[in-house]
This record gives sequence, C-alpha cells and structure tokens, in this order.
Amino acid sequence: MSSRPQSSVTLPSVLASGSGAGTLIGTTANAWSCTAAGANGGYYGPIQLPRDMDFSRPSHLYVLLSGNPGNTAEDPTVVLHFEANRHVSGSGTQNLSNWLLEIPLPDPFTENQVLRVLLDLDEDYFTWLGHVFELDDFLSLRIRRAGDQVADTYSVTLRLAKAAGFQYFTTCKQTLF
Repeated sequence: MSSRPQSSVTLPSVLASGSGAGTLIGTTANAWSCTAAGANGGYYGPIQLPRDMDFSRPSHLYVLLSGNPGNTAEDPTVVLHFEANRHVSGSGTQNLSNWLLEIPLPDPFTENQVLRVLLDLDEDYFTWLGHVFELDDFLSLRIRRAGDQVADTYSVTLRLAKAAGFQYFTTCKQTLF
C-alpha cells in the first residue's frame, strides 16, 4: 500500500476573508495578499469529495505560499488560521478543524520563492486521518493569516494561493476478465 495519497482535486477560492486583496504568485497564479497586521485570506470550496476516494484512509491538504522582499525578522514564521467544515446532506455542517498553524519560512522568503505547505496540526503528515469523511460529503475551508499572533514574525505581506490541493487515496479497482 502506498503511504502517499494517489489522487487530488482542487478547492478554488473565490471569496476574500477579511480585507484580502488579489495578487499573483509569479506571473500567473492567483493569490490573496495577506498583510502582517491583518487577518486576510480566503474561503475555499465547497467541493463534493471524489466518489473514488477511499474514506478509510487519511487525506492531505496543501496550499502554496509566496513571499515579498523586505522581511526584517530572522528565521521568520507565519501563522495561518485554518478552518474546515464537512457538509453532510440532510444532517448539516460539522466543524473539522479550527487550528492555528505555525509555519517556518525560508530566510529570505521573497516573491520568487514558492513554498508548498501541508496543513497539518499534529505533524503526523496527514491533515485528516481515515474515517472522517463519507460518500457524498462536501468540504469547505477558510484559510487566513493570523498576523496578530506573537509567533507570526514575518514582517511583510504573504501571498496565499487562491486554490488548495486536496490529496486522497483511491479505492481499490479490480478488473475482472
């Protein structure tokens, strides 16, 4: 059995959280501009979880970050506030995650660098363990910078991609002859 998820889907972000303005990572990737003093970011999804997902296995959630020139902190860290909801038809909404995640950044971390970040509270290398989701569930997120946290030492604006990657294991497919 593979220890890494095999398939992925994208959760697009189309609504700002806070006063997050649009910007770019590089010249083509849409991103939210998350200031050091604000709680800026975006809402992602909802998406219906893939029908080929193996719900007994863990899943990953990734985002891309990029920096800006001018940071004055040594060994900079950014704090992201990550919320996730599971939407169950006929049952309502369940809060899955409401975490503050401290993410160490390279020094320097500028607009020419991109960091792929696993959103993971327990450092077990999975965002969620198995048996969290079920067939026909929907998933939505809010990811924003928590610049008011003492641990957030990155002194300039952060770029947060307007898409998150959800990686999952697929169910076993057998071919009968």
